[in-house]
This record gives sequence, C-alpha cells and structure tokens, in this order.
Amino acid sequence: MTNANDTHDTTSESARARELTARGIDAARSGDHEAAVGSFTEAEEVARDNGLLDLAAGAAVNRGWALWLAGDRDGSTEAYEQAARLAREAGDATRLMLALGNLGIAHTAAGRHEDALAVYEEYLPLVAEDPDEAIDAHLNCATALVNLGRYEDANGHLDEAERIAQDSGGTAIVSVHLNRGAIRERIGNSDEAFALYWKAFDTVDEEREPGLFGTVMLALARAYARSGEDAHASDCYGEAERAFRYTEEQDRLAQALHEHAAALLRVGLVDQALDAWREEEPILCEMGDHLALGECLLQQALATRERMSDFSSDMKFTEAAAAFRRAGAVDRLPELIQAHAFWLREHFMDTNAMKRMREVFEALAESPNAAVESRAHALHALMLADAGDHEAAFGAIDQAEAVATGAGDAEAITGARARRAYVMARNGEPAEDVKAQLKGAEAHADAEGHGRKGAYAVEAVALEIEERCGEEYAGLLGSALPEEVDLG
Repeated sequence: MTNANDTHDTTSESARARELTARGIDAARSGDHEAAVGSFTEAEEVARDNGLLDLAAGAAVNRGWALWLAGDRDGSTEAYEQAARLAREAGDATRLMLALGNLGIAHTAAGRHEDALAVYEEYLPLVAEDPDEAIDAHLNCATALVNLGRYEDANGHLDEAERIAQDSGGTAIVSVHLNRGAIRERIGNSDEAFALYWKAFDTVDEEREPGLFGTVMLALARAYARSGEDAHASDCYGEAERAFRYTEEQDRLAQALHEHAAALLRVGLVDQALDAWREEEPILCEMGDHLALGECLLQQALATRERMSDFSSDMKFTEAAAAFRRAGAVDRLPELIQAHAFWLREHFMDTNAMKRMREVFEALAESPNAAVESRAHALHALMLADAGDHEAAFGAIDQAEAVATGAGDAEAITGARARRAYVMARNGEPAEDVKAQLKGAEAHADAEGHGRKGAYAVEAVALEIEERCGEEYAGLLGSALPEEVDLG
C-alpha cells in the first residue's frame, strides 16, 4: 500500500490540507491509526470544500492507507474508490495511478478478482510509458485472471510483460518467471513451476539485488511448503530471512519468519519455530500490526500448550486476545478464548477455565461461529461434569451436538459424542456403557470419512476418562474390558 503526500499548492486552504495530511502521515507511522484517519478525513474535507480536488484525492489515498494499516479493509477500499473518483474529476493522472494501484491490491486481498481486473485494466494505459510500472500492471492483470481461472488470458499478459522486460533490460524478467511458475503450479504442473522458480533464481545476482533474491527464495519456500516438502521450504525461508534482514525490509522479514515457523512446526521442530515467532513478535509491535501480532502470539501459545511444565502459553493467549481486540478482529476471539480455556483445564486451573468459558460465550454473542460454538458447549460440558453438575453437563453436550448437526459439522458431532462418554463416566455410569458411547463416536467418524481424526479424538477422551474418572474405566478401548472379580 502506498501513501500520497501533497506539497504543490500555495493557497491558505491547500496549506491547511497539506498540514493535516502531514500530521496524518506522522500519526500513521507512529501507529496511531485512529488519529491518522481523522487528520486525513479533515484534510480531504478542507480540500474538497475549496475545490482542490487533487489534494482531496491525495488525502483520500492516505486515508485508505491508514485504514488498511488499522485492519479496516472495507473502509480502506471505500477510501481508495473515493480517491479514484476525485482524481478522475480533477484530471490528476498521478493520484489516479496511486488510487487505482492501492485499490487493486485491496480488491485482490479481499478475493474480488473481477473488480481487481477492472481496476488494473484502467491502470494499464496510465503507465504505458513506464516499463517497470507497465510490467507490474500486466503481472497484476495476470494474477487476477489466474484467480478467475482464465489461464490463457493470463498468459497473454505475461507474454506482454516478458516482452517489455526483455526490451527494457534489468531484473523485471524475474517477476515474470515467478508469475509463470505460479500459473504452472496452479494448474498442477509442479515440475514446470519449480523449473521456472529456479530460472528466476539463476537470473538474480544475490549481492547486487538482495531484496529480489529474498523475493525469489520466499517464492521457492512457499512452493516447497505447498508441496509438503517442509525441510526444503525451511532452507529457503532461512535464505529469504537473511536477505530481508540485510535490506531491512521488516514487513517482509516478519512474513517470512511467520511462515518459516509454521513449516518448522510441521516437522516437529517446536523450539526453532518458537525462535522464529519470537523474532517476528517485536517487529510486528514496532509496525503496529495488531492483527498479525495476535496471530503470532496465538501460534506461540498453541505451540507450547502440550508442555505441562511450560506456563508461557497462559500469557501468550492473553496477549493475543488483547492484540486482536486492538485490531478490532473480534471474530478471532471465540476460537482463541476457547483454546485458552482448554489449556487452563488441562493444567487443572478449573476456576480460571470456567471464567474463560463464560468469555467464550460472550464473544460468540458478538461474533457468532457455529464451529466454535459446538466445540465450546462440548468443552463446557466437561467442566460442568468435573464440578458435579451432571444435569447441566448433559444439557451442554446436547447443545453441542445440536449446533454441530445444524451446521453440518460432522467432526464436531464426533467430538460431542466422544465427550458425552466423559460426562457419562463422571456421572458414574457403567464402563460398558461408556465404552459403547466411545465406539459409537468412532463409528460415526468412520461413516463420515474422518476416521483417523475421529479415532484420535476418541482415544484422547478415553485417556482423559481413565486419568480423571477412576480405575473402573481403565482400558476402555482395549480388546476387552476387565472382568469383575468377586472378592467376597
């Protein structure tokens, strides 16, 4: 996303608009996005009211930029659309280019590929005399077309981008190779895709173009990750990170670290994954990207939650929730708080776990999510059963299964049925009945096509029953239950 500064007009009204714009830019860069939006809005109004449509367009671009930084993607898109309208009316091609370029990014990020394509097609004639911008515009058109499944049309734009790149020289051909590789990968031809990615690699001079080298290595890392080759992906992520540290591209370094950590976690290297997320964390704090910070903190919490002696997850869950609230991402809270409640119960902090469950349902009232709601009711049932309120526990399990059924969530139905067995055991019901309930949940998972996940969930509940509900429930999933022995 690009911001626009305005310095050319000398009238008192334009001076006021420029002063407000400068103030907004300073606020945005310091992380005070609300103040930035206020300054840009006022600058836009001052300029528009005095017929200074070019300055108003610039202020609207800046407003979109600040809203984007604040995580308000819809508001950002509307601001860029307003900026484009004002720039057209003012006949200001420079500000129209800025508005359209950012609007295209916003539409692409939101998955509005038809809208993005229309924007980039309007953008193309404006940059016909600038080879680098024209190449980017053709590549953006190609990306939109690929996302629409129009691969042949996308290749047409790539051909034009390649022609311009070859005529102008330089390194733009690297981006063409990367985009061609993405198309080949998208249609399932991984071998050709990797050949193109490595062709891009061979074209880059690492010492002279470290940022571009990082871009290529990041593309390779993602391709290897998508193909399930996380060890190769990890090597490439490491090279990308080294390049971005050298170029001091903090936003790209944070992105590479986050993805690298996920790849490391998939191959079981938890400590190395945590190191990557911990390096990412202060970068995001400095950038003021609260949404990404929340995700970073949440992943740290989830990565360490199975370590019974590691209580750092408790703090990370809390910090992640605070970051999501600052970002206005209330939709992320129900799942996060439920995960925190689950962790607290596993660590036998039952009072705090129940408090978090109340917060889960409060968050769900603000941001409904059937998948989370079903699982929250099932977890709540376990807590109620532990507290001896068996009637309420059975009621919560009934709710869990009803919500899952209404949402067509077969995995959640399996989970609810498995956890019903725990409530039954807490209620003192016979081991044979508890085992039958578990086996029924497992059979449901097999019938619905998620047998492996279902078996794992059932096994986890069986082990929890054995640990918490008494010796009479030992070996529930063994070949046979222990026979009763008459010692009288």
